[in-house]
Formats: sequence, C-alpha cells, structure tokens
Amino acid sequence: MIKSKKTNNKNKFILITLLIVAIFGSVYLYDLNFGEQTKIRREPQVELSKEVETFGTDIHYGNKDKVQLDKYYSSDVYDSSAIMIDEEFRERFENQFPVVPVHKLENEFKNEAEINDYLNTIFDDIESHTLESLEIANLCKNKNQALSSARKHNNVKILSYYEVLFKNCEKVTWENDIFYVIEKMALSGDKFQQLNYLNNLNNAIHRDVIKPLAKPYEYIEKRELAIGWLQQHASKGVVAAYEILANLYRSGYNVESDNVLAYYYALKAAENAIVTDYNEGYLNHLKSQMSSTEIDRLNRMLNKN
Repeated sequence: MIKSKKTNNKNKFILITLLIVAIFGSVYLYDLNFGEQTKIRREPQVELSKEVETFGTDIHYGNKDKVQLDKYYSSDVYDSSAIMIDEEFRERFENQFPVVPVHKLENEFKNEAEINDYLNTIFDDIESHTLESLEIANLCKNKNQALSSARKHNNVKILSYYEVLFKNCEKVTWENDIFYVIEKMALSGDKFQQLNYLNNLNNAIHRDVIKPLAKPYEYIEKRELAIGWLQQHASKGVVAAYEILANLYRSGYNVESDNVLAYYYALKAAENAIVTDYNEGYLNHLKSQMSSTEIDRLNRMLNKN
C-alpha cells in the first residue's frame, strides 16, 4: 500500500513536470513565431532584403534563388497595351521638371493677373495638372531658396511669379499635399501614377509629408505598394517599369541594392525597348561588378527563361 502511494506521487510529479515543460515550450514557440511575423515592425528602418514578387494583385516575398520571374514575361501574359503605356509615360514624365521654365515666364506671363489665371487653372483641376502641381509643391517647400536665387539674379518676372505662387502653397502642400491626390489616382487604377508613385513618394519625403523616421510603418507600406505596382507593370512588359526597377535595385535607394535584379531588369528593358540607356556596354559593366555567387544566381534566373 505504501509502495502504491509512493508510485502515485511519483507519477503525479512526472505529469506536473511534463505539463510545465509543455507550457513553457508552447510559450517559447509562440514567441519565436510571433517574433518572425512582427520582425518588420520591430525593425522598421531596416531595408527589406527580399525582392517583391507580384502574383496578380497580391504582393509576396520570396528568397532570391526561388524567384520565378520567367512566368511573368512569357508571351501569354504580355499585355499589348504596354507599348502604348510606355509611349504616354515618357511623354508625360520624362521631362517633367521644370514644368514652368524661365523662358515660359518671360514669354507668356506679362503681369500678375496672367500668373493668377495660370495658377487657378492648375488649382481648379489638380488631377489634370499633376506635374505642374508637383513642381509648385516642391517650389513651396524650398521657397526661401527660390526667392533668394531670383533676387540674386534680379529677375523681376520670376519674383512676381513666386510672390503670387507662394500665397497659394497651402493648396498643394502639407495637409493638402499633391502626393495624396496622386496616391488616390494610383489607387483608382491610373497606370501612369502607379508607375511614377515611387518617385512621388520620394518627393513627398523630401517635403516632409511622409516621414519614414516618425512613421516608419506608413513609409514601408507605401514603398511596398510602389514596388508592387512596378512589378505588376513589368509582368505585362512595360519597359518603363523595367527601367525604374533596374535603377531602383542598382541605386539601393528605397530597397537593398541588388546587382542581379538590376541586371535582370536592365536586360529586359534592353530586349523590349527601341531606345534605352541599358545597352550592352551598361550590362557588361554591371556584370563585371558581380561576385561569383551573384553570377551563379543570375545564370540560374536567366536559364529559367
């Protein structure tokens, strides 16, 4: 009887011990899993090291060696409207700054009333004048520098333009910043604003509208949205998207620099564009800077096509 009682106590002790171990084990695994899921929130200022892959409208993250970009560039998904998008994109955005050059001020605006009419045309329909509005927003951000430069060169007409313009800054900056107008257009499906969204995001950061340090997760969310749109348009064969992505991964601005992806997208631009800066000389130069590991990874990507 005594032995049986000791055995029961021993079994109870073992069961309690196992239960405690199970509880702590579950807590550990939960913390480990939760930590992985929230890693980007805990380290918001660390650039993402994995490229974005776009499947339809969803954004996924995959290991570099598992990227299967070939499926997105196959003939069955190539969008014939890509050429039209490229042509209009270049026409609208290639030489977007300055929108109001000095010679235009000198030749077209004879007095303050004409300047007011010009600005009212822009402010009454910002969506149709996004480039002009962007330039105005950027000028407003640097208005002291702009005024100083105009005074230094004693340019009366530019000073007159600035004096009228800077009274209207609140219409395109800060709380009513042009970035939010452009973002709304992009979210509604405007392909051209989607292609230019990352550039506009960077401009908004310059104007202190988007603050990566104060609100890092907001910035990361918008950055991923921008890259996702670029990936989507690249999947349809839009050369402008290839070129923007090539420059993006080459510069390492907004993302971790990646010579392999920079080369890959530059190659796609070269293969599909009539005229592009990413010629054979550029590609050879970029390839010469790659490590043996990068060369191997590039070859694996190219062999899948």
